[in-house]
Amino acid sequence: MCTGLTETPKHRNGSDPLVVRTEDLANILKAWRNSWDRTHPTVPNNSGSRDRDDFEDKSEPMAVTTGMQKLVDGSGLTPKSVRRVLRKETKWTTFSVADDLLTAAGIHNDLTVVPNPKWNKEHWQAWHEEHSC
Repeated sequence: MCTGLTETPKHRNGSDPLVVRTEDLANILKAWRNSWDRTHPTVPNNSGSRDRDDFEDKSEPMAVTTGMQKLVDGSGLTPKSVRRVLRKETKWTTFSVADDLLTAAGIHNDLTVVPNPKWNKEHWQAWHEEHSC
C-alpha cells in the first residue's frame, strides 16, 4: 500500500526513517523564537528580569507564553528535548520531531530530509519501497 513519504512510521527500534540536520532546524527555530520573544514580551516574573517598562509599546497586551514555551506546548515535546535541538546537541533530528517543532512555530520550511544514517541500507530501502508511490 502506498502511503506517501509524508508519513514517517517508526521502525521497530523506535527511530524514524527520515531525519533533518539539527543545525539547520535549530537555526530556523532560534530565529523564530527570538522574533517571537521580541514581538511578544512576557509578563514580568518575580525576578524582575523582564519589565514592561523595557518595552516601547506599552499599549500592547503582554504575552504569557515565551517562544520556548510555545514550542514545547505546540510540539508535545519535553523542554529538555526542545533545548537539545536548539543547542544542536545531535547531528540529526528525526523528521517527526522536526515537523512537530516547525508546526508548533507555524513555520513552513523546506528542510532537506535524508534517510536516517542509523538505519542500514536494506531496512531503509524496504521502508522506502513500502511507503513511496
